[in-house]
Amino acid sequence: MRLLQLSAPLLATLLALGALFPSALAAEARPLERIVAVVNDNVILASDLEEEVAMVRQQMLQRGESPPSDDVLRERILDQLITEELQLQRARRFGLSVDDEAVNRALQQIAADNNTDISGLREQFAAQGVDFSTLREDVRNQLIMQQLQQGAVHSRVNVAEQEIDDLVAEMAEEADTADREYRIEHILISTPSGADDEAVAEKRREARAVIAQLEAGADFAELAAEHSDGPQAQEGGDLGWRGQDQLPTLFVEALEGLQPGDLSEPLESSNGFHILRLADRRGGAQTVTETRARQIFIRSGDREQAADDAARERIHELRRRLDAGEAFNDLAATHSDDPASADEGGEMGWFGPGDVSPAFQEVIDDLGVGEISEPFQTEEGWHIAEVQQRREAEGDDRHLRAEAEQRLFRNLVEEETERWISELRDEAFIEKRLERLGAGD
Repeated sequence: MRLLQLSAPLLATLLALGALFPSALAAEARPLERIVAVVNDNVILASDLEEEVAMVRQQMLQRGESPPSDDVLRERILDQLITEELQLQRARRFGLSVDDEAVNRALQQIAADNNTDISGLREQFAAQGVDFSTLREDVRNQLIMQQLQQGAVHSRVNVAEQEIDDLVAEMAEEADTADREYRIEHILISTPSGADDEAVAEKRREARAVIAQLEAGADFAELAAEHSDGPQAQEGGDLGWRGQDQLPTLFVEALEGLQPGDLSEPLESSNGFHILRLADRRGGAQTVTETRARQIFIRSGDREQAADDAARERIHELRRRLDAGEAFNDLAATHSDDPASADEGGEMGWFGPGDVSPAFQEVIDDLGVGEISEPFQTEEGWHIAEVQQRREAEGDDRHLRAEAEQRLFRNLVEEETERWISELRDEAFIEKRLERLGAGD
């Protein structure tokens, strides 16, 4: 059910899954209820689908959008409900569940993001005729699907080294030019307005002669004062520090290939011929975000089984104990399977891209400072993480490469999730009955 605009990192993944749609599923069809789809051993009912169509249409109108026809909406929403049901069936097979405390935390985050509390959230839904218990179950289902995907999808994602190499080269080029400033010395050999070809050629020869003198060791400032028609001629042609947006494209393109101390070739413009010497450059340094965090880690079993039941139960029990007020550092010291951080109360210190696995970094990136994650799974096991601080630091080649891998990992997770869902649908028995709904109504 998408009645509220959500922005919290906690729910970003849920929204990407089509979050906050009611399950619209029933174990048994109610008397006289029409069935619009059969999904393996379960069904989707017409009344629930129609409720969704009405709500989505209302929300689009409130946003000033023109909704498509009800037939189109029915088709789209039914596909989302089918996909949701397939995932929930798989989750039930693996015994995945989410407790009430986790649902409460998610609801509190929704309320906070909408500038209200749980009571206010309940009132907002009631005003739209929506039972609050429906929202609770929607959130629970989305958290379960998030948990399922972490186990099923992340382990299937492998980033190729060549892909990382290619993206690193692209990122390095971007970082090299972003926010760059140049200290430039400039000589302008101007051409008179309406000059003929011979006059232009003469000015070109003069410019080349000046460059020859500079290459032979002549003082730039003296030659600028003697030959330049530019406004800074008497200051030795020194233009000072200029950003790329303060320079003509002609200059920027020429400076790209220069190192400090190098001279440009004569650059022809409508004003004449420009000679540039790059005195210095600054900026364009690659920076990375470093995070200070702590964790509780429980090593899990075989990932082929989606989750180790004992490890999953342990990590969820620890999350409940955190909710009950027990100290993070005490629980980490006593229960975490990571000896390096457990001895420090779960403290991991400062880390940047490449210092932790892409799957762990993905969750960390979506947490706010001071926020504790829900239990999540990586290749190594189950984690609870808390972000304590963030800072910007100058990066190096290793960080740049790790950031490239993280970008690719996120993209591949999205692609692999779509592929995995497609496989679920291919393996399932799905029968849509929308045409019967239209014919009967």
